[in-house]
Amino acid sequence: MPLEGETVIDDLIRGPIRFQNDQLQDLVLLKSDGYPTYHLANVVDDHFMHISHILRADEWIPTAPVHWQLYRAFGWEMPRIAHLPVILNPNGKGKLSKRTQAFDEEGQQILVQLREFREAGHLPEALVNFLTNIGWSFGDDREVFSVEETIPRFTLDRINPAGGRFPYEKLEWLDGQWMQRLDPDDLARRLRRPLEDAGYEVNMGVLRRMIPLLQPRLKTLNDVVEWVGFLFAETFTPPEPAALIPGRWTPPRPAPRLRLRMTRSPRCRSSTPARKRRPCASSPTRWASSPASSSARYAWP
Repeated sequence: MPLEGETVIDDLIRGPIRFQNDQLQDLVLLKSDGYPTYHLANVVDDHFMHISHILRADEWIPTAPVHWQLYRAFGWEMPRIAHLPVILNPNGKGKLSKRTQAFDEEGQQILVQLREFREAGHLPEALVNFLTNIGWSFGDDREVFSVEETIPRFTLDRINPAGGRFPYEKLEWLDGQWMQRLDPDDLARRLRRPLEDAGYEVNMGVLRRMIPLLQPRLKTLNDVVEWVGFLFAETFTPPEPAALIPGRWTPPRPAPRLRLRMTRSPRCRSSTPARKRRPCASSPTRWASSPASSSARYAWP
């Protein structure tokens, strides 16, 4: 590595990143057995495969000047490069890792591997939509969109360089949105597998008839077992009535009574004895809620 000057990496997301050459370390490029290390193999492989753009995690930013110097030493042009933000754990602390099983603050397991999302009943359309929303914005205040809609609008300059939190609650919301977009027959076919995995023999005719009731309620495909699994059971034992009522019902509070106050018209105020005075109508002037909230009073027109 050169000992003077600086190496500048023109990052497509972060702009120019400057490195002082006297702060860079020499790295091993060939092992003692003659095999190249990643840094050398990566540069040579990308060049001969005619790679035009390199998109990688921001953890690799410190190695960017080393790769740039290798391209320069070979007399090759370095591909355009962009360092993407990492995805953070749902609590915002630390990188989401596929090697270390993590749990959120409520003790719920954090899904990481694609197999885990599939087994949890998440739709592939919702998962792709969900991942695209992390660190990138579709625009027009839209959060639900397909891959086909994303491709013509995707640009690297609209990626947020800061790490994005993994909001699982938004994934369930997107699942519900995509459930309602699916064709009823397509949704019925997808719901068959979780029912069969639960041990039920599925009558597709019955399942299709349930789709209008299920479609606006499902959050994941696995929810179908709880909703309609009893329809395919050999025997059915109804739950206790108390289990169907989430809590003790409390009647709504009655609306406050209105108290009408009558105020004598100024025309009625006379020194004439009452027995000789002409009848004079009193007029309502204002009302107040009764009995306690008399502080809120409104004048009648």
